[in-house]
Amino acid sequence: MLCPICGSIEVIKYLSLGKQPLANALIAENKDSVVVPRYELSLCLCKNCLYVWVETKVEPEELFSDNTYLTGISSQTNKDMGEFANFCISTCNLTDHSKVLDIASNDGTLLTFFKTKGIEVLGIDPSKPAYEIAIKRGIQTINDFFTIETAEQILEKYGKMDLITGTNIVTHVPKPIDFLLACKRILKSSGSIVLEFYNFESLISNNAFDQIYHEHTSYFNLTSFSNVVRIAGLKIYKVQTVDSQGGSLRVFISNTVSIEDNSVNKILKKEGGNEDILKRYLDFPLKVLKKEEEILEFFNKNVGKSIIGYGASAKATVLLNFLDIDADIIPAIADSNPIKIGKFIPGTGIKVVAPDKIIEYNPNIVIIFSWNIKHEIMRFLKEILNQKVMIATFIPNLELVPLFQVKHQ
Repeated sequence: MLCPICGSIEVIKYLSLGKQPLANALIAENKDSVVVPRYELSLCLCKNCLYVWVETKVEPEELFSDNTYLTGISSQTNKDMGEFANFCISTCNLTDHSKVLDIASNDGTLLTFFKTKGIEVLGIDPSKPAYEIAIKRGIQTINDFFTIETAEQILEKYGKMDLITGTNIVTHVPKPIDFLLACKRILKSSGSIVLEFYNFESLISNNAFDQIYHEHTSYFNLTSFSNVVRIAGLKIYKVQTVDSQGGSLRVFISNTVSIEDNSVNKILKKEGGNEDILKRYLDFPLKVLKKEEEILEFFNKNVGKSIIGYGASAKATVLLNFLDIDADIIPAIADSNPIKIGKFIPGTGIKVVAPDKIIEYNPNIVIIFSWNIKHEIMRFLKEILNQKVMIATFIPNLELVPLFQVKHQ
């Protein structure tokens, strides 16, 4: 096997989460929700350039066309998107004459913050449900994948862009160099590409193996992503670390900027050299096995209790299928996304219910699977549940505490 980035033969398969269903492909009927197509979910690592990727490729149309994820559901995500847009506007010197393209724009949440400032916006996303919501919100959107072909079509119809944004999109592309070259094709010489994505360093430090799924084909820290950017003939000139999704990098990329912000070298220095990074990466599978043991012990200790979940996220699908937890243990998971309610977590038979239905199960324990927005969920749970309910989170740390003792921001 050769590394898709550098062509090295120093490639190893170093973490397997078994055969997993597609994490965001919720099932409409209970009878179909347990026996579903499954695909090997394993990570490969290039020991030369440190690129990490999912070994088994699933066709993009199968992964994303009916994706149930919606950006605008979470108030915390909305807040993050607003901050992202404002920072881009100031850093990239945008005006009401600027044009912004958001790749994998989902329901248009990010672009609404640019549009309210009078900036011309365009989104592109393959998800039909998200696209339809974006159109209703007045966000001009193309319902398609971003490729070199669609980039050429955008160039012909809309011209070059002052800013190209993408939140977590770079983790979804199996050919990141081709993706950046397509961005470069439609970027003005003075423009910027700003990409925000999970930092693999944070994923490891959080032991967040539930963020690994087939849709996330690529994983980077700044060191490995810098290699990709350099090969594409572009330059990173600024980097921020942000809290979204448990720890992400926000990378500013340009054609022409020659002055590099000291933030770049600061983060590269913190990551250390290839030897230090490789050691952290190779220790990760042992941390996953330890976490698996901790969570299974939690369920063994709480047999017979009424356990309900909150957050029918991709994280929940991965974790539940990895641990072989089904509806006999967790009959329902609450979620505020209307597209998900009434459907079932693939591979488990667990039903997704509206948040206010959670009280009907008289839960002893509520497990928060969307741990990255834990504080937002806690504020809601305190409004509807009594003080005797216990709250559990598994990642970053396994915790079980009374609802009204949980501190939130």
